[in-house]
Amino acid sequence: MLQGTLKTFSLIGLLQMCSGESSTGLLKFFVKGALCGTIGFQDGELFSAQFIDMSSIDAVRQIALLQELEFQYDMGADPGTRNIDTDVEFLIIDLTRYIDESAEYLSTLKSTFLETYPTATLDICSYDHPLLRELKDANIHYLEWVEEGKVHVIYLDRQINARIGIVFQEMLTTDYLLMALRDKGMM
Repeated sequence: MLQGTLKTFSLIGLLQMCSGESSTGLLKFFVKGALCGTIGFQDGELFSAQFIDMSSIDAVRQIALLQELEFQYDMGADPGTRNIDTDVEFLIIDLTRYIDESAEYLSTLKSTFLETYPTATLDICSYDHPLLRELKDANIHYLEWVEEGKVHVIYLDRQINARIGIVFQEMLTTDYLLMALRDKGMM
């Protein structure tokens, strides 16, 4: 059984391997042991994808951004209900572009927030906070909470259709933050 993390074995490499071997099975993705997504193959063709509340290509894109995910390939497993009808090679080209564009966008976003707010971190949401694991089936567009004097915000960014996690170093009025996100077309 093939298993590891996306930090050590890229999603693109996994897609190439599963399609190249014409296998049927299910790639399962986990956050700290909790199942959060799958990508199914039928005779080497992409067949299905799901990640929390996303499906199809959106789910694959989100998975591609999350290097901390653990994976396990279950050869011969039922690939689920078909929701993808895209060639693997086309998807790999799309994922490469998407990953590059997302990295560039995050860099711009970080510089924008650092100029305005004292920000501790800003990155793709890793889904590893216990609160998020409890809400894993929820369709989260915006979530905030205070922990250890810092404001944590997760929102679904419309520019890259991925959840962004921000930790602010000090308390702030999040109404202003929401207005700024909407003004920039991010929410």
